[in-house]
Amino acid sequence: MFPPGSEDNHLEDYQKSIRALAKLRRQVLKPLRTALELPESYMSRGQWSTLPYKRVAKVAMTMYEPLFQLHDGPRFQNFQDDETLAGAGGGPAKPKMIAAAPLHQLVHIMQSWHEHKPPTREYVVREWNKEFASLHTKGLFSNCLVIFDSVMRKGPNIDKLIRVGLGLSALISGLSQQGLPWGNRVFAFRGDVQFHVLPFLPQTQPLTPESLTHTLNTINNIQCTVRFNLTPIFEWILSMAVAQDIKETDMVKTIFVFTNKEFDETSVPTIRGKPSPEEMATRKPFPWHHEYVQLRRKFKAEGYANVFPQVVFWNLQGQHSAAFTTTDDGIMKLKGYSDAFLRIFLDLGGVVEPEDEMYASISSAKYQDLQLID
Repeated sequence: MFPPGSEDNHLEDYQKSIRALAKLRRQVLKPLRTALELPESYMSRGQWSTLPYKRVAKVAMTMYEPLFQLHDGPRFQNFQDDETLAGAGGGPAKPKMIAAAPLHQLVHIMQSWHEHKPPTREYVVREWNKEFASLHTKGLFSNCLVIFDSVMRKGPNIDKLIRVGLGLSALISGLSQQGLPWGNRVFAFRGDVQFHVLPFLPQTQPLTPESLTHTLNTINNIQCTVRFNLTPIFEWILSMAVAQDIKETDMVKTIFVFTNKEFDETSVPTIRGKPSPEEMATRKPFPWHHEYVQLRRKFKAEGYANVFPQVVFWNLQGQHSAAFTTTDDGIMKLKGYSDAFLRIFLDLGGVVEPEDEMYASISSAKYQDLQLID
C-alpha cells in the first residue's frame, strides 16, 4: 500500500493507518455495499426512492424503519402492504415485523388504517379476530377489569408500549363476561372511577376494520391523570356486586393495569368526594397495605371474602427486556416487555408466575438446542 519511493512513504504510522482506512472504505467497502445493495449505501447518497427494501435485513429494518417512514413514507408503506399479502400461491402471509411482534404492530396498522391498502386492513382484522376467538374459546380473561394509562410518561419505545397497552385493553375488555357491570369497559388510570363503554361487542360479532379502529380510538381517548388510586375501583366493584346480587363465580377475579409507571410512585391515598387533578397530582405516594386490609374487610362483610380481586400491575417500561414478577398484598407487579412474555401472558390468562417468566426468557430460537444435564 505504501511502496518505497511513494509520496506517502514518509508519513508517520498513525497517518498511514488513517489513509489506509480511507482507501479501504473507498476502494473496498463502498463497492461491496453497492454490490450487496445494503441500505446504508443508498441512505448516505440520499437515494431513498430507489432503496431496495426487499434486500434490507430484519435487524436493519427495525433500526431504520423510522428513517424509511420519514424520507420515503408512501413507497415504504406500499412495500409493507405488499409483504403482508405476499405468500405462496398469492395467499396472505405475515410480514416479518408483524410476525415478530403481533399485537403492537396490528394496533399500529389499525390506528393509521387509512394509509394502508384494504387487503392489508382486512388481513390485520382477521388476525385480530382469530386471536380473540382463540382466547374466548379457552375461557381466558372472562372475569376481568382493565385499567389503561393513556398518558404514559415519555421514554424509550413509548409509542410501541402505548400500542401494547391499547391492544391488551381492547382484547381483555372484550373478553370480559357480557351483562356484568365491568364487561366491555375500560377504566381510566386516575384517582376516581371513570370508564368508557366500548362501542362494539366482539363476542357476538367479529370486528371489522372500522369497528376495531373505533374501539382503539375510544380507549386511547380516555382521560387519565399522573396519579391513580385503586381503592375507588374496588369500592365500585363491591357496590355493583351488592346492588345486582352478583354471584361469587361471576365476580371480578383480576384487575389489569397497563402503564409505564411504578405502582409505589403513582398510588395515592383515598380522597373522599371529587378531588381536583391538582389535588391528585400533589398527593404523596401511599403504602397500599393499609388500603388492602380495609378493602378485604369490606368484601368479607358483604359475603365476598373468597373472591377478592387480584391486581396485575404491568409497568411496560420497566428496567428489563423481559418482564419479571413480584407479588405483595394482592398486587402482582410485572416490569418490562418482551414479545415472548406477551405470548405467555395471553396464553396463561394474565396471571404469570416466576417460572413462567423463566420459560419466556429461554423460548427464543437460540435456546432451542439447549440441554440441561443433571
